[in-house]
Amino acid sequence: MKSAQTVVLTSRLCKTYEAFEAKIEVLKDLDLEVKDGEFTVISGPSGSGKTTLLNMIGGIDKPTSGSIFVFDEDLATKDEDFLARFRCAKVGYVFQSYNLVSTLTVAENVAFPMEWLRKPEDQIKDQVHELLELVGLRQRSEHFPFQLSGGEQQRVALLEHLPTIRRYFLLMNQQATWTKRPAQRLRRSWIP
Repeated sequence: MKSAQTVVLTSRLCKTYEAFEAKIEVLKDLDLEVKDGEFTVISGPSGSGKTTLLNMIGGIDKPTSGSIFVFDEDLATKDEDFLARFRCAKVGYVFQSYNLVSTLTVAENVAFPMEWLRKPEDQIKDQVHELLELVGLRQRSEHFPFQLSGGEQQRVALLEHLPTIRRYFLLMNQQATWTKRPAQRLRRSWIP
């Protein structure tokens, strides 16, 4: 039986922020390994470094020292152009505030990343319809983000990433707003 590939590997990962003359050590000598297919939860009190760690795994921030490999790429040594392409191709990042475009409808928010990747218009329309149906939001397709509940906004934010089939998702500080049925349908239908 083939063992699962390591997708995230950190070694002696450290992150220190400097504020005025003070140094704030957020992460110190963190070792972490996440295998392909694992569901990993990073939990802890406010200020313990959860967001900082997820930002480094997602290629948004770099460590002060130590190493961080994601899909065999040493993210600590990569430039911003590489990291932007990496995030687009491999990371679905759902932020705590969801970051939906307030002037776009639900359907337009879901379609936006596919348009950026220049997918055919018919394919975009079909995928948007299918995704919204899967999570029970088809009837909300022409609504704007401010007209949705927090849980509905979270589902739209996750849907934005599925059509480009990211390899993994980083959900920032989420409350349990997903209902079991839509999450199971998405996992069976869209998540490899």
